[in-house]
Amino acid sequence: MKGFEELVVELARYCGGNPLALKVLGSSLFVSDEDPRTISSMIKIWKSRVSSLNSLKGDLDSKIQGVLQKIFDSLALTSDKELFLHIACFFVGENVDAVELILEDEWYAISGILTLINRCLLTISPDRKLIMHQLVQEMGRKVVCEESKDPAKRSRVWRDAESYRVLRKGNGSDTIEGLALDMRKVDQRARSEELALKTSLIANMDKLKLLQLKYVKLTGSYKNFPELIWLCWHGCSLKTMPSRLLMSSLVAIDMSDGQLESFEAPTILNSLKLLNLKGYVV
Repeated sequence: MKGFEELVVELARYCGGNPLALKVLGSSLFVSDEDPRTISSMIKIWKSRVSSLNSLKGDLDSKIQGVLQKIFDSLALTSDKELFLHIACFFVGENVDAVELILEDEWYAISGILTLINRCLLTISPDRKLIMHQLVQEMGRKVVCEESKDPAKRSRVWRDAESYRVLRKGNGSDTIEGLALDMRKVDQRARSEELALKTSLIANMDKLKLLQLKYVKLTGSYKNFPELIWLCWHGCSLKTMPSRLLMSSLVAIDMSDGQLESFEAPTILNSLKLLNLKGYVV
């Protein structure tokens, strides 16, 4: 359009031809035909965006990260930002329908995922998996890492070595909302002294909502366990599922490839929408 020619060239040059950066930056500049703003006012907005981008320093990747960060910052709803960070840390590659069920009540996932798709921060594959470009995921995880140098003081912990250290030390009771740990990926030397972790270390995490464990051994009582929304525990070695672990807040339980034989009574799961017991012989 007339008046935008030089700005388009400058923005394209800024992105260095990177398709992701072009797509994301373009989504942030898009204006509907029904938008009441005039062309002249839109040119001013585009010029302002060019100035803000040019203020960023560093190499192309840093600039692209800067573009992505600005798109994230521009999300109007806190729930959309929180949803994006949860997906970036725990749910990339998962079925979108399942993720919507798990995260809808607290983070309005059905509308939020649509918003993230429209802002080019997320896509859905033909087989209904959540797909996030690596640079976008790195940006989201960087946002979480910048909350604190100490993983125990962040809202989400997903790196296996950090998760193991947090659980072993029992930190993070006031901050962690989501935690993932795959013991198969923890260095053998780091866990040689203590293979089983104590349930009390998780019980101290008052804000924990999302817990993903893979081949983790826990010992101890499940009394005062956090009010989880999502419990994913692959390769669980428990023979009986403790009733105190089955709180009414649980929306999804995934106990694939474990050794469960029974559930303790009483088992009342008012909020449960998903139950996965893949790998069991009935």
